[in-house]
Amino acid sequence: STNLLLTSDGRLFQIENTGNTNSFISPVDEQTGKPTGTGSVVEPNYPNAIFPGWSTDGKMLYYELFKESSREQLLFIRPEGSSQAREIPLKPKLQYWYRPIMSPDRSRFAITGTGENMNFGIFAINPESGNVTQLAKIPTENEVTDPSQNWSPDGKAIYYKVRSPEIREEYIIRRKDLTTNEEKDVYRGICTRDMKISPDGTRFVYFRNDRPTK
Repeated sequence: STNLLLTSDGRLFQIENTGNTNSFISPVDEQTGKPTGTGSVVEPNYPNAIFPGWSTDGKMLYYELFKESSREQLLFIRPEGSSQAREIPLKPKLQYWYRPIMSPDRSRFAITGTGENMNFGIFAINPESGNVTQLAKIPTENEVTDPSQNWSPDGKAIYYKVRSPEIREEYIIRRKDLTTNEEKDVYRGICTRDMKISPDGTRFVYFRNDRPTK
């Protein structure tokens, strides 16, 4: 079989395509990081739950759903330990959006998306009202890149990635102060993917795909 693979300790496993994407909650051992039980589906009433996340205090779980019947994306939030999820209707709706990340004080989400006038960037969603406002616009003149937005630990700024307007292969991590709207470039270099900021706000962790040299 072409999808029969081998783990590092010599066990065989097989990847199965179930026809949909879903998210699960699994208990893990804090020392080893290994799962200690069977995962439970994040949203049993609907398949295709993606981009699940926890609030920084661990009290709220949120996730995105794609509803096939209406071809729209939905944002849900629920308290930890509860089965009652609440939909957050976006006002106004965006043409497309993904990767919701809750701010440290739980007052808003940051998402990547495209508005009605095709303005691509990072938007904020109020979890109570669903009101949508734009936090930052991502330049599209020199090939769009995924901004991989991050909140600062105090929630007063966002970090995101843009492609350099001068050098196509160069990428910039930019910080925007949400109080003053001041923007500052904090890094220039090669492409990074899915960057995450450390809890103290001093480092980013990421992965990258290096091109072969030969």
